[in-house]
Amino acid sequence: MKKAKLILMLTALTSAVFFSACDKAKEKLKVDANFELKLPTVKLFVDTFSATGDLKIDSTVIQSSLQKTLDDNNAKMDDLESVKLSNIEVEMINPGTQNFNIYNKVFGRMSATGLAQTRIAYLDPVPTNVTKILLNSDHADLKEYLKKPEITFSLFGQSNAGNLQRDTVNVTLHFDVVAKVTP
Repeated sequence: MKKAKLILMLTALTSAVFFSACDKAKEKLKVDANFELKLPTVKLFVDTFSATGDLKIDSTVIQSSLQKTLDDNNAKMDDLESVKLSNIEVEMINPGTQNFNIYNKVFGRMSATGLAQTRIAYLDPVPTNVTKILLNSDHADLKEYLKKPEITFSLFGQSNAGNLQRDTVNVTLHFDVVAKVTP
């Protein structure tokens, strides 16, 4: 009886070690997969203002499509290594005579439920006579933000003159995603 129990215990222990080794081997077989996440383009509305200096241009809530992007690339949320902003496109869609000349610099911030607002991108100086700009990434890992179902994006600027005409801008955020996946 004791011998049978000992054999059963050794078999169980051997199985546990074997399956644990298999799980570790599977984990080692995973490779980094890089892919792009592009959030849906959103509109921000820039009201007229007479103030100069640092000001909030506008903000909006954006639905995160990280889960769909992971699904499309055969990855899971647990496989996620990092999500970093590559750039932000900001384009005036009703420029008329207006352009970005009233801004010295522009920057974007992100927040999500339970997470602090953080600066994610900037452009300093803003080029003159343009209606489309690309904000440079601050290279922060934003995976905890994009794991949330929605994020809040805010656009800020340092204005050197008042805004005499109401504007609408399209904003598109592009991210680089790295996940560990089984080939």
